[in-house]
Amino acid sequence: MAAHVDALVAATRNIALPPDRRATLDHYIERLQRGHATPPRCPCQGYRGDPSQLGGTLRITGRVTHAGWSEMRVTCDACARSFQVTEDVGYHVPQYDWRAL
Repeated sequence: MAAHVDALVAATRNIALPPDRRATLDHYIERLQRGHATPPRCPCQGYRGDPSQLGGTLRITGRVTHAGWSEMRVTCDACARSFQVTEDVGYHVPQYDWRAL
């Protein structure tokens, strides 16, 4: 994993990005760098993207759709933790806000 993180850092170092996108990229790179040095844990603890994309570990148990955004109740099949996930599709890329229940 460390080699992939180093390759990501090298590949993105000189790419000109707006300050907000650079901050987001740097934040996720830092999380990856910290993550490979910590012991394994349940995938739901560090995942904050689309819950349907985590390979079957997360189960969407409820969904309410509104114009431009939706709310999902999500349960992890591995550790039984529950989350309230808000999906906002009003940006170029969907944004997700996770809150533990």
